[in-house]
Amino acid sequence: MTMEAETAASSSSSASSSAHTISILVATDNHLGYLEKDPVRGQDSFQTFEEILRLAQLHEVDMILLGGDLFHDNKPSRACLHKTMSLLRQYCMGDRPCALDFQSDPRANFADQFGTVNYQDPNYNVAMPVFSIHGNHDDPSGDGNLCALDLLAVSGLCNYFGRAKQIDDIAISPLLMRKGSTRLALYGLGNIRDERLYRTFVRRKVKVLRPREETDAWFNLMVIHQNRFVGLLKVQGTRFKLRKLPLQTVRPFIMKDVVLANVDGLRPSDEKGILRYLTNTVGGDDSRYSAA
Repeated sequence: MTMEAETAASSSSSASSSAHTISILVATDNHLGYLEKDPVRGQDSFQTFEEILRLAQLHEVDMILLGGDLFHDNKPSRACLHKTMSLLRQYCMGDRPCALDFQSDPRANFADQFGTVNYQDPNYNVAMPVFSIHGNHDDPSGDGNLCALDLLAVSGLCNYFGRAKQIDDIAISPLLMRKGSTRLALYGLGNIRDERLYRTFVRRKVKVLRPREETDAWFNLMVIHQNRFVGLLKVQGTRFKLRKLPLQTVRPFIMKDVVLANVDGLRPSDEKGILRYLTNTVGGDDSRYSAA
């Protein structure tokens, strides 16, 4: 076999494998809006979220799965919501067709009145759908028992799932998706206070529903929590591979002892000099870590 023929055969095999592989970027605890008024760290959460969306585009994933606490506050500011919606529109909308065939009833999976998964809504061009549950920071509350994710969902920017209709009698219904021969049953349960969820489990009032047809043919997936990394999950048939992708924009935690008494020429009464020295020490050569 010639080298050209080998290359063509390899490309054909890779394309065939891709047609049956569901690629998912898994991220969680983004905490958008954290310290947003801080002059130094105010944009950190948005920069990292944009990096996550770029990674999803780079790896041409079929979907993004967010595991809760997308927002840091239960009522994010207008500026925070605007920035979040802008990023989702910039990176997730487009003409690239989504290869996922949604097979469950979206009216049973999603709480909004439109009852559809966003990439199958004829009013939107969604290239890379986002699926998210809520966490303990951005959970539903107040009038209408709504949360910020409801606003993203009703705008067609996110598929918000995993909200329990009754916290004392929970039925978790999976989102069923298919790509080629691979079938995915995606389960999610948004945050419920530990003691209440514990009591519901003790009373055996938590039911996890399974597909009626070919039950064992589905790959079952629940959302996991972690940060500083995102995961690139690939599912083919009943096999999976999870690859950690380190984030480059997460601000590192650095601790250092500073003994002012050992600094030559620095007097205890020189407040401006002390502040200048500490600012230079914290800032170093990297403006990302600057304190002023």
